[in-house]
Amino acid sequence: MMVMTRALVFGAAAIASAVVVWACSNGYTTAGDTIGSDAKAPVDGSEQANGMGDGGTLDGALCNHALPPPSPATFQGGATNDFIVAVDDLDFGNGTISGAPSGYDLDVTCTCHPEGESCVSAHAHCDVFGDGRDNAVAGLADSAKLLVDIQGLALSSIKNGNKGLLLRVQGYNGTPDDSEITVSMYSCGGTVDTMGKPIPPKFDGTDRWLVDKNDLVADLDTYPAKVSQVGYVTGGVLVVALDTHLRVSDSIVLSLQGGTVTARITQENGAVHLRDAVAVGRWPVADAIGRLRTVTTGGTAICHTQQYGTLTSAVCNAADVAGTPEQDRKPNAPCAGLSAGIRFTAVPAAFGGRVSLLPPADPCADAGTPACP
Repeated sequence: MMVMTRALVFGAAAIASAVVVWACSNGYTTAGDTIGSDAKAPVDGSEQANGMGDGGTLDGALCNHALPPPSPATFQGGATNDFIVAVDDLDFGNGTISGAPSGYDLDVTCTCHPEGESCVSAHAHCDVFGDGRDNAVAGLADSAKLLVDIQGLALSSIKNGNKGLLLRVQGYNGTPDDSEITVSMYSCGGTVDTMGKPIPPKFDGTDRWLVDKNDLVADLDTYPAKVSQVGYVTGGVLVVALDTHLRVSDSIVLSLQGGTVTARITQENGAVHLRDAVAVGRWPVADAIGRLRTVTTGGTAICHTQQYGTLTSAVCNAADVAGTPEQDRKPNAPCAGLSAGIRFTAVPAAFGGRVSLLPPADPCADAGTPACP
């Protein structure tokens, strides 16, 4: 089905470096020199890797599955470089940012042609790109825009410095290939000056972002992240199996499970940037409904309006993958997830302190459990 593939396998190398991604938003560019002039790895699915992260052909593959590039063939590492970036622009793969359609083949299935469905749904979700690339959230963002402009809310929060995501990369050797890096991800609650006063972000490398304490293992100046995984760099492209939690607003968090992040590492004006980046994963249907129904229209949450049924139908009809990778292609497994492929760019940033981002009271607590009919 069309979803970002969770079939990313890092091979034998254990990655011990750290990368942290923070999200903020401004304008997408592709300026800058990729680390290594011979960059060879696809970062947005425009080329297909015929393997499960190891460069091999998928057993029984009937199409070229759009997968993240495999890890370096030989071990490369031995450095302790550390950089932090903040997302400065994003789109949900619906054409706002130029480039190939975003996403990867999450369920490792070229849906309908020729490999059938990977989950059970009353609505067909055929692969339109011919490589299994999945991105149901792009269509949902368009179809539900009149009710909830998910992408608009996310961009506004980032550009105004109200919410964001940070990525931190540690242990990077600075070359096109690095077998061991660590990537960590944090939600952030705004930008501040050196005195801690809130100010709008500039996205010029000087922004200091407040990190959500709930994303930390401990409230320490070292910012130990709960969401942190080993990854690698191949052909100048960062690859890490990492779940993304994009805070769109106070009440809406787009939580992508079984996810992967890829990004082209560039040097611009002496600083590291991430370009052509893609974050993919599965957004559980129940969570999507529960989050989106809290948006207010005319002062009333959608869950208490006649539009609630319309919103629920839009989300449920868009579901195109199983709830977890383990359920892919299992008999009678329902399509309980929405595939996503979020494109973004990220610019240099810094930690600006820690803050507790507490969720607001749920206006839909009396509206029942969110679920498809």
